[in-house]
Amino acid sequence: MCGLNPSDSLVGFAVFAGHWSAGNVSAAGDPLQLMASVSTECALTRYPNGVTFLPASDRATYYCDHPEDAECPYSSTSAVEVNASTGYCVPVPYQVNNQNFTGYGCGTQSDALFGYWDTSQHLSPQNATLASGSFVYFPRGEYTIVATDDWNQSAYAYFTVA
Repeated sequence: MCGLNPSDSLVGFAVFAGHWSAGNVSAAGDPLQLMASVSTECALTRYPNGVTFLPASDRATYYCDHPEDAECPYSSTSAVEVNASTGYCVPVPYQVNNQNFTGYGCGTQSDALFGYWDTSQHLSPQNATLASGSFVYFPRGEYTIVATDDWNQSAYAYFTVA
């Protein structure tokens, strides 16, 4: 998890080509690579120490108490949601006071999930964008999204590209 969104550590998701369920997803092979990310590092990593889900709502309160982190302790209440979108992050060099640093520029083309990166091709910083030859728009067919939370509970959803 990078950045300030503690909910990123609670739920992960993967997309598989085809129609899969809990009974046969182990035969689906590797999930599609949804994010092009080349040698990214987290400048700030904050995992919550605790999460309290508020009753009858989509909100949760996150607690952080890491003495080594100047931003902690903190407490934050926010909506809990999972948004799937196609995006990418590439290294971006920059200078401050004649010192070289590397940041990461991230981008998306829309709020939609519309493609993946072909992992058989070498993904380098020069071709990790949506315009690269490594990027593949979803071909026609059915796809399965599997979301799994920190408690190993999974949900399956399906979409069709026509």
